[in-house]
Order: sequence, then C-alpha cells, then structure tokens
Amino acid sequence: MLQLAPKQSIEIFFSYSQEDRKLRDKLANHLSILKHEKVITDWYEGEISAGQVSADEIERHLNSSRIILLLISADFLASEKLWQRDVTLAMKRHNAKEACVIPVLLRPCEWKSAQFGSLQALPRNEEAITSWQNQDEAFKEVAKEIRKAIEAKSDYISIPQTSKRRFKIPWRSLCATVFTSVPITLLVIGMRVMGVFEKSELLFFDRMMQNQPTESQDSKLLLVEITSDDIEYYNSDKNKKEYEISQKGASLSDKVIFQLLNSLIQKNPRVIGVDVYRDFSAYDPKLSKLFQDKEKSKLLIFVCKFPYTLEENDKGYDPPPDVPIEQVGLSDLLDDGDGVIRRQLLTMGTPETTNSRCRNKEKKEMESFSFKVAQKYLATDNKLKSYTKPNENGSFKSGNTVLQPLETLTQGGYNLKNNSFDGYQILLNYRRQLSDHNIAQKTNVRKVLNNEIDDDLVKDKIVLIGTPSEGFDPDHATPFSSSKEGGKKMRGLYLQAQMVSQLVSAVSDREPRPILKVSSIGDEILLILIGSIVGSILPQLYRRSRYFLFILGGNYLFLILSFYFICLLFFSLSTKRWIPFFSPTCAFTLSVGVVIILVELQSPKKIRSQQYF
Repeated sequence: MLQLAPKQSIEIFFSYSQEDRKLRDKLANHLSILKHEKVITDWYEGEISAGQVSADEIERHLNSSRIILLLISADFLASEKLWQRDVTLAMKRHNAKEACVIPVLLRPCEWKSAQFGSLQALPRNEEAITSWQNQDEAFKEVAKEIRKAIEAKSDYISIPQTSKRRFKIPWRSLCATVFTSVPITLLVIGMRVMGVFEKSELLFFDRMMQNQPTESQDSKLLLVEITSDDIEYYNSDKNKKEYEISQKGASLSDKVIFQLLNSLIQKNPRVIGVDVYRDFSAYDPKLSKLFQDKEKSKLLIFVCKFPYTLEENDKGYDPPPDVPIEQVGLSDLLDDGDGVIRRQLLTMGTPETTNSRCRNKEKKEMESFSFKVAQKYLATDNKLKSYTKPNENGSFKSGNTVLQPLETLTQGGYNLKNNSFDGYQILLNYRRQLSDHNIAQKTNVRKVLNNEIDDDLVKDKIVLIGTPSEGFDPDHATPFSSSKEGGKKMRGLYLQAQMVSQLVSAVSDREPRPILKVSSIGDEILLILIGSIVGSILPQLYRRSRYFLFILGGNYLFLILSFYFICLLFFSLSTKRWIPFFSPTCAFTLSVGVVIILVELQSPKKIRSQQYF
C-alpha cells in the first residue's frame, strides 16, 4: 500500500460540465480510497463556499493541483467558459511540467482534434465510460491508472503521451504472440510434411502459369509431324509397292523414314530428334546404312522408355538395337498425382530390372530425350556451352544459367513424402502460346519429301519428328488444361518441344528465358513462422476498437491479397521463383483465429456484438 505523509498528498482538480456532475461524483467515489490513505485530496467547483469569489478560487486550485482531470463530453467541449478558463491554464501548466493533465472520457464525442488530443486518455482503450456495458468497470480502470501514475513517480505525475505511431504492441502481449505463433508454426509444418497443402499449391502453380504473358514461337525449332494424312498416303494400296510396309507396327515404313531423315540431313540441321519408338533394327538397307554412317547419324537422337514397374511383362520401350546408346534419350514424362506435367526429367539412374535395354552401362544413368537434343544443339555452337556439372553433387549449369533440381528438401509446394522424386528433375517453364501446339513452326512428311519447305527452316535448327496422332502419341494434361480458355491436353511431341525449348532458350536467346526456381524448405518454414507471428499480432492492434471485427477483417483480406500478388510477382519476374502460398496463409489464418478467441476470453468487458459494426 502506498504511504505518503499528509504534506505529500497530491491535489487533484476536476474540470467538468455541470451536465456530467453525477458521473464526476461516481469517479470521485472510486478515488475515495486514495483520499482515505491521504494520497490525494480532490477539489471541484462545487466546493466553493459562500462568500468566496468563484473565479479566483478556481484559478487558485488550478495553479496548485498536481493532477488536473478533464472530464470530457460533448457538453464539456461546448462550454466556452471551461475551454477558456480550465483547459487553457491546465495545458499551460502541463507543457511547463508543473502539473499532469489527464483527459477522462465520460461520454462519446470527437475530442482528438482538441489541444489535449495528443494526451493519453483514460480509460486506456479510449472508449467513453458510458459506452461500457459495466460503467463501474470503467471507473475502476480509471482509478487504477491514476494510482499507477502516482506510485510510479510521486514527485511529478506523468502520464505518457500517445505515441505518434498508430500501432503499438505492448510488451505484455509478447508472451501471447510467442505462445500462439510457435505451436501454430509447428502444426502447419507438420501439415506441410503430411502433404495437406500439396494439391492446393499445385493448383496455384497452374494458375500462375496460366497468367504468364503469351510468347512468340521458338524460331530455333522445327516440328515435322507424321500426320494421319501422311500415314494414310504412304500406306495406301497404290504406294504399297513403292513404300514397303513395316511388319513392326510403325506409323511409316523404313523406306519413308530413310527418305525423311536423309532429306532433312541434307539441309544441315544441328540435331534431329526422332520422338518415335523403334525397338527393332532397320530392315531397309538404306536406313541401316544411314545409321552406320557416323557423320550423318551423329545428328540423330532416338527415344526409349523405362519400365514403370519391375514386373516381368513391363518392358517399357527398348531403344533401336542398331543405334548407339549414346544417341538415345529417355522419353519418360513425369506427371504429378493429378496427371499434370509440371516437371522435366534431365537424367535418371538405370532401374533395377533386367527386362529393359534402355540403359547406359558406362554411366549407370540415362539422359532424357529433351536434354540430349538440347545438349547436342548447344555443343555444335562455338558461342554456346552445353550443360555440365562441376561435381557429382552440383547442379547442371551453362554460363550463368543454373538448372536448379527438385530435391528432397527443395520441392516448392510438393509433398516431402512424394516418392516420385527420382533422378535430376526441374520445373517446366512452359512457353505460353495461344494454342498448345503452336510452340514452333510445323510441317509434315509429304512437304519435306516433296521439297516444299525452305532450307532456312531446317538449317542450324532443332528438328523434332513425331506422330501427334491418336494411337501413336498419347496426350497429357498440362497447367493450361484447366484454364478458362478450354485448354486441351498436349501431345508428347509438343511437350518434348517445350522441354527442349526451355533448355536451349535459357542459354541461347538474346534475353535468356528464365528457369523456374523453387523455395527451399527452410525458406518455407521461415514464411510459415512470419505468417503465424503477423497473424498473432494483427488482432492485438485493434482489440480495443468497437469496430474490432470489421477493421480486422479488412486488414486480414488486404494482407492475404498482398501476399497473393507477391507470389505472382516473384513467379513473373526474371528470377521466376515459385513461393508456396497456402502454408504461410494457413499459419496466418490460424493465428488470427486463436488470438481472436484469446482476446474475447481476456477482455475486461463483454462488448455487445452489435458494437462491432
């Protein structure tokens, strides 16, 4: 208990409007214990005795009081007498540090623009006493704060002025912030590891990919399509004698394949990728001779496919027996759980099976078809460099371009338990086109064999040959398949073209196309922690406002939308970084919800629900 000698009693002056006399009396009653303890003496205009001069007596007590309480209401502010007499002298003494002026909000009014508007008012939540459901609680808080001020510094009473900063988190809220954010961070990390957010993050990835600007065709590529018309024409009865039909089920006979490859080679492309499965040797003598011609055949890259399982009847697709394994790449495409192709394979270790001949025994791993084609193109240009690894644990790089792999601990929005992360994989940065199959100029077999294309379309270009037809080349879902534009699925030939284009354009273009990067798991944990901390702090900034839920809801939506656009921005910039959106947002939302509950439970009064709005 505070003990002061009688001579140390602090005089308190009440400045109020006569309309607020009853409220002044209630406040005086709540301060009565301080009077009994001889801590304070109080004085107000009603104590002027008969025969005393009112103005002189008021001025004398205004000059002698150490604490001056301005009991604020609309009537107080409207009183010219109180404004010119009490407020002017009180603020003069306050500014000279001769007394402490404390505004006490009795009834709601606009008082912030007054000359005492920068002072800390009581109650501390700056809500008028008559607005409290229990007014005694409000008077109790005012009396408590006046006692605190006296106990803190009895020689000079000082209630700190309101900070110029709009928001300020009291230190006493630090524990609530920590004890809310840390458990929620751990909870969300656990949900992240269990794959709760994977589907949502992948859909968000698709949305960001769909929002990318449309790009021009890749002028470095030429697609030679084996169309349905080509197959019908060259396999027709009138051509059976001239073009012998393969008994292996190929789309075109080896004689036509020879003529096609030979015609293209004569036009001097840098590389020809044949995206057609051939698990049999050439039966046409000319085609067989072409494969054996080291100078011509070195331009050719063929495909094979690993078995999906280790079962005996699952053999995948073997490579051509008469083509060196160094000129064969994997055609395997990596689809996610929803069947969408978002990743690109560069290399993969040989599977533990004896059923497949799709293996490089010396390297114990196979490169993908798209990677081999891109490497071949880059290696034939003296100004460009093919991708190399500085060491076994390093990343493929060419100059300043680094192919960041999707690893166990660096997977963007993917689930850490996803067991399909075998081999060296990167995200596929699709070249956005108005049409899914419009990535590069196209032609068909008949036009090539009839010499109806210019040599410039082939010279120094990447030529990809495939059969984008039903029954020969399956179609696959892409991030654009769910777009409002009615995105169709994409044939394997066009997917391979997208992959080759990404690898080559990242190095050879005048303004290199960026390679997509992912945030590390450490970065994501940091974002989750930040989200939970911000979510814990936000409700505490507005907890004393009568429009608590309305203001909080508006700021919540603003922060969520801001983070959404930040993710889009990073995905669209030259850095091309995929920042997970849902896990930090979940941490933020959970923290906001938990703190709202704590605010309600710890509130000194129950605010009526209609007062929120």
